Amino acid sequence: MTAAHPYPSAFTIPESKIAGYLLNLNSVDGAAKAGLLMRFGFSPDRPLELMDALGRHPSPSSWVAAFETPYGIKHYFEGPLSSPGGRTLRIRSVWQVDGDAKGGTARFVTLRPLPRPAEERR
Repeated sequence: MTAAHPYPSAFTIPESKIAGYLLNLNSVDGAAKAGLLMRFGFSPDRPLELMDALGRHPSPSSWVAAFETPYGIKHYFEGPLSSPGGRTLRIRSVWQVDGDAKGGTARFVTLRPLPRPAEERR
């Protein structure tokens, strides 16, 4: 990336994002993601498994974009997310460094599933 968007110095995941959103089948915004994550073995009874997997997702090699928003700098990471059942889900994880802290701590915002590569769909 550029000097204007350095790699975050640390990453944090609010527990409310896991329990109240990503693993909550009753969440208006998160129900579809919860269903997908549960099919891959994640469970609302074991939220730390998802927090751990998401915490390992960002890396310099999976960092694909960083751009400014009115609220801070968003960072996109794309690649595999290991699941408790041993299967791999390809995702984009979105993290944000709030305000104008150019290389500060990025907080987890959301994830989006990515399509499987063509060679895996055969």
